[in-house]
Amino acid sequence: MMGVSLGELRPDWSPADWPELAALGARCLAQQPEDRPSFRELAEELVRLEEGLRVSGAYARRSTVRRLAACGAWPDAACGGAYPQR
Repeated sequence: MMGVSLGELRPDWSPADWPELAALGARCLAQQPEDRPSFRELAEELVRLEEGLRVSGAYARRSTVRRLAACGAWPDAACGGAYPQR
């Protein structure tokens, strides 16, 4: 506990994995309380990050469905919603 309170121990979040979340985590652990986000700021930032994930996840799913449909491995409107017969 002393290491945390003295600012000597901190989680190691790789910004390469998710830079926005790593930056937010670092702000939450700031040594000076005035440098930390308020609960409202934290909630707003987390909602923004979640919305970004939902958008990017939806985009990735649409892209995957298009690729699978193009190779005949996904049911689509052209096949009446059923898998194509091989």
